[in-house]
Amino acid sequence: MGYKIEGEYMFNCACALICPCAMDGPPTSKDGHCNGAGVFHITKGNLDGTDLSGIDVAMLFYLPVTSSAGNWKIGLVFDPSVAEDKAQAVEDIFHGRAGGVFAEFIPLIGEFIPSSRAAVAYKSGKEASATIGDATLGYDPILGADGNPTVVRNAMFGFAPEFQLGRGSGTFDMSGISFDSGYAERAQFEYAS
Repeated sequence: MGYKIEGEYMFNCACALICPCAMDGPPTSKDGHCNGAGVFHITKGNLDGTDLSGIDVAMLFYLPVTSSAGNWKIGLVFDPSVAEDKAQAVEDIFHGRAGGVFAEFIPLIGEFIPSSRAAVAYKSGKEASATIGDATLGYDPILGADGNPTVVRNAMFGFAPEFQLGRGSGTFDMSGISFDSGYAERAQFEYAS
């Protein structure tokens, strides 16, 4: 299976201001767990000739302690407009069956929540937002002294080599993942097998 996907993602979680999961620190949420969700907006991509361009896929996640401790819970949500063959191709990528970076996370995942269907949309821009089902999650960038978004580079568990930090907004409750957003991040991504 050969694939390449690129685009932009935004994640929100229950951690207070900065989520330390990418640096393998313990979650800073009130309950000490990382409950989160986000959307990967695939601007361009394919898996074995199946065009995946224009797909927004939501990822739901739960990390009970540090990232390296494992026992993650991960689920995918597809908009009803995404054809079944395209949803299956994206699931093959995100479940690690197609190799690449997602295959490296498989030993850390304790449970895959069955993929589901609900409204999924991503809005790019300075203040990005993601819609997953009835929830709208927001991103407000944390600005540095130069007025630009604060970035993290080369994080151990980052979904991109560089991502922007932000304050999250919105409340989420779906498939056993429930949280009030405190943290948000966004980045450009490119993944390949």
